[in-house]
Amino acid sequence: MATFLTLPAPRVLWLPGESFFSLCSRQHVCSGNLSPKITSESLFGLWHRSIKHDLPCGMRAFEERTGGFWGGADSILTERTILPLFAPFQSEITMLSAIETLKGNQLGALKYRLGLVTGGFGAEHPLKGCPECLDEDMSITGVPYWHLAHQYPGVLLCPVHGSLLRECTHNRHWCGRFSWNLPSREIFRAPLIAELGEGDRALLRTLGQAAVDLAALGFKKWFEPSVVSRTYRQHVNRAALFKDHVATLRRFHPFEGLPSSNQEAEVFVAQMTRKPRGHCHPLKHLLMITWLFENVQSFSEHYRRTASSMQLPRLVAANPCASVEETSISPPSIGTLRPKKLIAHIRSQLIEQLAQGLSKPAICATFSVTISTVNKLLRAQPELKAAWEKARFDTQLESCRHVWNTLRSVHSDKGTKALRACSPATYAWLYRNDRHWLKAHVAMQKGVRVRETALVDWDERDLRLRELVEANLRQAYAAGAQGSRLSRSSLFALVPTLASCLEKYGRYSRTRAYVSALLDVKPRVQSEIEKGEAHQSMPQLYLGQV
Repeated sequence: MATFLTLPAPRVLWLPGESFFSLCSRQHVCSGNLSPKITSESLFGLWHRSIKHDLPCGMRAFEERTGGFWGGADSILTERTILPLFAPFQSEITMLSAIETLKGNQLGALKYRLGLVTGGFGAEHPLKGCPECLDEDMSITGVPYWHLAHQYPGVLLCPVHGSLLRECTHNRHWCGRFSWNLPSREIFRAPLIAELGEGDRALLRTLGQAAVDLAALGFKKWFEPSVVSRTYRQHVNRAALFKDHVATLRRFHPFEGLPSSNQEAEVFVAQMTRKPRGHCHPLKHLLMITWLFENVQSFSEHYRRTASSMQLPRLVAANPCASVEETSISPPSIGTLRPKKLIAHIRSQLIEQLAQGLSKPAICATFSVTISTVNKLLRAQPELKAAWEKARFDTQLESCRHVWNTLRSVHSDKGTKALRACSPATYAWLYRNDRHWLKAHVAMQKGVRVRETALVDWDERDLRLRELVEANLRQAYAAGAQGSRLSRSSLFALVPTLASCLEKYGRYSRTRAYVSALLDVKPRVQSEIEKGEAHQSMPQLYLGQV
């Protein structure tokens, strides 16, 4: 089979700031291949359905087939893809494993391991481009290409021109999923927001610069999750409301799911400031950084200070040849001598106190006896030992129950896990010694928690998604899109989150019915649709089949 090294096609060179996917796309065009399958097999030895524009796989085969002409797999992954953006807040072992995965032929569950699938921003990273950069590239290099700085999640403005980036409608799972593409105005989705205020533009610029700076750290710096959460906690009280910080971002993809209420904002901040249970999406960290510190450099400095304060003091070994005066070890001192035999009246008082459940250290301090004397007395009298153990158990039981009930009353809005974190020793003792009572009260706490916790309201989500589809359609067609056919791909381009939401079968029934009506109805019955409640005040649409 013909490979890259045996084909006579010209070989393109790297352009300034170009992404790896862009290089492969330009090579595909220069090779004159009519099918993306030919280029994929030539460069990677893989089927064209393995084409990934964000996190490419098959890099080991790419390096071997190209003879390292464009660099090694490691250098390409760390310098020409968006992978470095996810590195600083992950562990070094995780990222080294990610590189090995991308060198293989399958992406597998890598995006899940990096926290992208469950991060709330989606694991899809659409190609983005700047029309002004497109014109400049054509005039300078004669060819358009994808800029790596535009592709990082969180970058919504062009770092050079400050204009809104346009999302590409190709290489999406609903349109042209596996293909080699170069940027052009024809495949750019027009932004739904035409003008930005100066405050909104400043926020988007700050977030985009933070994403670029975080990617620049790449594999050079690793942030410890426990130190990160503590750094956030130290500055949360001095910050403004998080809901106000992200209000502007909620209008843009993929930030539609950011908190819209004070309660949702509190949950988000609590998740980022509590003891970390895993690694989360870097966009969440970027939102916290721009909210609390404004930029990555300031956050790194505060992180360094927090990490220094959390370091344990080093233990310096003593010099074995040093004198007693030169070491920190003090010479043995003569302690207070204690009687080896118990006087009768002291013995009777000691037995009385033991029967009441007084602790051994308290007995030793009160009667000036050693702990071994107390143990000998208990072993000599099994009845006394049983009475002492029962009294101690009853005292501890009453104390732990009192502590747990106090926690429940003070933190009535908290769940069992939060109460357990307040006093781990109390929970552990009750779990070992009074489990039945603890389970009964845990069940009561769970009942309170279930009633007060805001569960996922799928009906509300369905309603908001349907309203979003209607609003985007009105806005798009009011801007002069009349006469164009509404197809499935164009609808998904208008509402980027719609495709992933509709994949949840059994959910979003109203939105699903609304979309089905839009895509299935022909123009001759358009007037009937406009009479419906969902289409009131909606401009004239020319609806086509999927």
